[in-house]
Amino acid sequence: NHPSICQWTIFNEGWGQFCADEMYNRLRELDSSRFIDSASGWFIAKNNDFDSRHIYFKKLKVEECNKPIFISEFGGYSLNIENHIFNLKSSYGYGKFKCREDFVTALKNLYLNEVLPLIDKGLCATVYTQLSDVEDETNGLLTYDRMVSKVKEEEFAEISEKLKEKILK
Repeated sequence: NHPSICQWTIFNEGWGQFCADEMYNRLRELDSSRFIDSASGWFIAKNNDFDSRHIYFKKLKVEECNKPIFISEFGGYSLNIENHIFNLKSSYGYGKFKCREDFVTALKNLYLNEVLPLIDKGLCATVYTQLSDVEDETNGLLTYDRMVSKVKEEEFAEISEKLKEKILK
């Protein structure tokens, strides 16, 4: 019932990435208790605790690997909620929806048809992009001002139960 840190991500994608393997070693010396994703998503570093991938614009898939498989970014569906948008002229997402019902349906299908089946193929963790809209990126589950949730808890209760079943299996 409290926030905690379960992993460190040193570099996200190629943004300023340098000496990822050395940075992994330095961080591992400072904290041996947590997972480290030294280069999340794009460039695979030798020293990394996961096979970390970002997957957009195509069907989610995983390949056999000798490390835990982590889809560290996926989804990112865009839905603009009137009066809760940062930029009225421009928005970004990895698939745009005009109504909440279509957004929720697409998100549920993503989990049911792509995420859940991959657990049996070795998928260990996922991170949906993203928790909240960030300025022009309207691909969050919450609006920019955090006033509106684009999905309701009860809409994902079935998916949550299916995830639990897969994990406890």
